[in-house]
Amino acid sequence: MKYKELLVIAILVLTASCRKDRIENLVFEGELTAKEILSVSYDLPQGYDHVEFTWYISDSAYGPWKKLPGIMTNEIVELTSYAGKYLKCIISSGCLSGGKTLSASIVSATAVQFRGNPNTDWFHDAGFGIMVHFLKPIFAPDGGSAEWNAVVDGFDADHFASQAAGA
Repeated sequence: MKYKELLVIAILVLTASCRKDRIENLVFEGELTAKEILSVSYDLPQGYDHVEFTWYISDSAYGPWKKLPGIMTNEIVELTSYAGKYLKCIISSGCLSGGKTLSASIVSATAVQFRGNPNTDWFHDAGFGIMVHFLKPIFAPDGGSAEWNAVVDGFDADHFASQAAGA
């Protein structure tokens, strides 16, 4: 009987010592397209918590990598400036009992793509701009739709653009 108990204990110890703690099933979810959200999904081994994310960008899938500051979640908004570049995320997780830290990384298989939109593409090249709220309570506070239409029709866009350019 003692032999069987020792054999079971030996098997349990061997099984526990062979267990490899690692982050598994690490994948990007979403499209590698500017103006989209890309997220990382993963599975942590039991007993690990407190996950940290660090995002990087590079002109090549092989680096060198530049850290993207301020992004500390598993999601990233792919800016238009990321077009043509590769993304990398490093995930770190600490063991709840302390001590051991796991780390894994994932690199995008392709560069971030930019899908144009003819209605908004000119914004990318326009540079700085001005946004103005043209509100009825300011320009025609006591008037109805006829007064408001007169104000809108009377707006001189060329004059306004000239003033804005001068500023």
